[in-house]
Amino acid sequence: MKKTKRFRKFLLAGLSLCCFLPSYAHALNNPDAPSVLTLKLNQQTAQVRGNAVTLETSPILQNGVTMVPLRFIAEALGSRVSWDELTQTVTLQKDATTIQLTLAHSEARVNGVSLSLEQPATIIKGTTLVPLRFISESLQQTVTYDNNSQVITITSIKKSSPVLVPAKKKLSRPTVDNLTERDTQYSTIPIVMGNTISYRAAKEFLDLTVDKNDNIYTLDISRDRSSATGHLISMYRSAEGKQLNPHIMLTEKFNFNYTTKKNGESKLLYFELNPQRLYYDELKDKVYTYANVTQQGISSESVSFAFFEVVPEVELITYSKEEDIFGEFNFFSTTSDGKVYYSNSYQNKVYTVGKDQSVTTSFMPREAKLSQLVSTVWEGQTYLLDKANKRILRIQPNDTITQVATVSLEEILEASSRDGSFYVHDHQGFYRIDIHGKIEPYVMLDQLTYQRGLWNPGTGSYDDTEPQNADKPLFMGNSTEISLTSPTKFSMDTRGNIILFDNNRHMLRRINLYEK
Repeated sequence: MKKTKRFRKFLLAGLSLCCFLPSYAHALNNPDAPSVLTLKLNQQTAQVRGNAVTLETSPILQNGVTMVPLRFIAEALGSRVSWDELTQTVTLQKDATTIQLTLAHSEARVNGVSLSLEQPATIIKGTTLVPLRFISESLQQTVTYDNNSQVITITSIKKSSPVLVPAKKKLSRPTVDNLTERDTQYSTIPIVMGNTISYRAAKEFLDLTVDKNDNIYTLDISRDRSSATGHLISMYRSAEGKQLNPHIMLTEKFNFNYTTKKNGESKLLYFELNPQRLYYDELKDKVYTYANVTQQGISSESVSFAFFEVVPEVELITYSKEEDIFGEFNFFSTTSDGKVYYSNSYQNKVYTVGKDQSVTTSFMPREAKLSQLVSTVWEGQTYLLDKANKRILRIQPNDTITQVATVSLEEILEASSRDGSFYVHDHQGFYRIDIHGKIEPYVMLDQLTYQRGLWNPGTGSYDDTEPQNADKPLFMGNSTEISLTSPTKFSMDTRGNIILFDNNRHMLRRINLYEK
């Protein structure tokens, strides 16, 4: 009897998908109108190209994911909908895109490619609900969310003719490309001082990040550089390849005035800054850096650390006067409504900077270890992965911080984020972690095949390279293999490939999981 009722429930839901509401169709059948949809959490009325429509049920939040009635979002975005009773599978078709979702399944298929869902399709009170962002972005729409008003806006750019977006194809066996030649200045050399021998490299690699065009930005420091600090932000252009080019050095552009504790004006000079981290803002397509302040400058008595925009322009974002001795553990994030979040792990605090530059302070739930944080934004909310304490935190709309999940990995050596997911590595390989703490192996080191030579994006092939030192061949045997025995700086590109700095080979490399 229960099985019969369940089948009828699915059958009725499936039949309802095939029926179009006249109010939706009327609002959508004007091809010259701009495609703009607005809806609000827990509100049953939406706007479709300026026309008010009533939804079967209000959009809701399930496990941090906005769920909306399938019939509404499909018709609102101009998709055709079909239903398979036997498999309980919904199919949406628009132009060259086909999306298939099966009720209660955590994977969907887009143009035949399996993709993970943060929240599967479900039926509530006879209405089929689907993840809003997944459907919209799969149909090449842009989704924005306003934290304050809880209004979701979906927009598209009117095209004169359909643009075919090829689906990503995963490689059966991941490959490794060498993006730059080995830089021997990162190699340690013995330094003799009296009876003591120490080892030091001429250059130290600090961080890297990747922008929306897959350009790579790196931060390092060289003791031989003809600048006051020796710090340099370099850029690897994905379309040109082959080498890192100097992009930004610390200059007078980084000087700024600030108010001391005695309400006096002072000035912090660029050579007092010590950049440690790079951050990429997916929302604004900007690169930022974190810099702590040396204690030797006479004007650094009040400022402890600062955040700067460095790409496309150099601009001070904010600074702090509170002591911070573990700056490399901090995160930095912005929101669509103009807020800035950053942390001070040493003080166990997260700061919120408003549009008016007002600063509020929140405390993280305290754990035994000092927090080491990486941020990502999903559905308009900021999530933090604390790799030291293996937990995921969420910054609530009122700026309080709560723990939402734990991460069941034995070890996390380094972490990064992209498109609402966290990526981490241990000694064996890389893993993807969603905002609910679900872990999936991403790629293991024993799965990799290594390409010989230097990747040339211009020709789509590999250039032969000569070893810089006959005793240290560059591309021979096991010497090419990536090792993750120590924390390795890495970032994700837009296709889901891994960009990393190889600590042993002292070069940029890319682990290809998807076809170029």
